Order: sequence, then C-alpha cells, then structure tokens
Amino acid sequence: MSKKTKKVRKGKGDTKHAAPAETKEVAAVTPAPAVVKAPKAPKALKAPKPVATGVRAEAARRTAAGKFTKDAFHQIGGEECPSYAKLTWVQRDAIHEKLPDVQSRYLAHLASMASVK
Repeated sequence: MSKKTKKVRKGKGDTKHAAPAETKEVAAVTPAPAVVKAPKAPKALKAPKPVATGVRAEAARRTAAGKFTKDAFHQIGGEECPSYAKLTWVQRDAIHEKLPDVQSRYLAHLASMASVK
C-alpha cells in the first residue's frame, strides 16, 4: 500500500509561482494605466417575427380585434342561432347571409367596440 500524506494548507503568497515580495510592493504602489474602452457599436435591429398566417391565427386575431367573448357570441346569435359561439368564422359569415337579424347584432357589436377603442 502506498503511504498517504497529510494535506497542509499553505499561507497566502506562499506558492512556488509567486513573485518576490519586493516586486509585489512596487506593483501595489504604482497605479495601473487607465484602460480606455472603445465605444460599443449599436446593436443591429432584429427582423420582426413572421406573422402566423394560418386559419386559426387569423380567427384569433379577428376575435381579439372585435373583443368577442363567449357571452357576446351568445347575445349575437340569440334565439335564431344558439350555437353561434361554437361556429367557426366561416360558418358565422354564412349565418350572417342567411339570418339578417344576427348580422345586424354582429355589426352593432362591432360598432360598439370601435367606439370603446
């Protein structure tokens, strides 16, 4: 078996690679030259993220633009179309052509939201 040696902590500055004590004192007394940093270049503008062009993204934007909620959809659909909230935008547009009362409530809601903005 090999003999294990005891590890002893060395004091500060007590290393093989340390410079002589006289050099350390001289370096501490003389100030270091001021380093002038070059000005940073302005960051390049990032290109905007591409806008989602899918059907679902378009429907989400249309819903957000009109501030439609489920309750608003139920009020617009009324008794003529109780499932108005569940329909897609394509189906809602088709309902507007068939039922003019629903279309008038839809346009009234859009007008009220435009005045709120």
